[in-house]
Amino acid sequence: QQMRNLKVGKKFTVSFGIILTLFLVSVATASFGISRAKASYEKFYTEDYKAVTSVYEIRLKLQGALKELMLGVISPETEETAEHLGKVDQYMSDILTQLDWIYENYDGDVSLLKDFETKMTNNKSVRMQIIEYASLGTEEGNLQAEEIVLNQYNPQVDEYTSILISAFDQMEESSQNAYNSAMLLQGMLIGVSVVVAAVAFIFTVIIALNLTGNIL
Repeated sequence: QQMRNLKVGKKFTVSFGIILTLFLVSVATASFGISRAKASYEKFYTEDYKAVTSVYEIRLKLQGALKELMLGVISPETEETAEHLGKVDQYMSDILTQLDWIYENYDGDVSLLKDFETKMTNNKSVRMQIIEYASLGTEEGNLQAEEIVLNQYNPQVDEYTSILISAFDQMEESSQNAYNSAMLLQGMLIGVSVVVAAVAFIFTVIIALNLTGNIL
């Protein structure tokens, strides 16, 4: 009734204002949805996904270090032993570097990784003892090193490897949940923008018909 009492010029102004408002709301909602989706994608690939991948790589490096340690123990040549043991140190250094990156860039739960690192660090003295015996270049030294590997070092490695696997599973699940939540939010915001755009279109048609009827 109030629209009918307005002059045609004011009807155009009010109608245009309402349509423009709905259009801007639709554009703002869609833009916000795109922005949030982009931020979620970037975080997933640069932080969450990379952190999960780093944990997997840590596991591979841990296996590589154990392999090189065993090769160093059983190697009959001093030079080969030194080469294998040098690779062990490089693997372990790489593991610590990747752990530091995860701690600095991943904002999820890292308690299992901290537990893994603590147990791995505690096992370092055993590894150094193995390296010391293997570096002697004697059959007796190799036998002592091999005994320590089998009876002390390997059981500890198995224990903190299990913790690492649990950390990987936890982080993978958390990353997947974050990704799914981002996709759900994106879908909701796009849905809202479509509804607002549809309402704006319907409102435009109604106003156009109303104004046309008044003019005619």
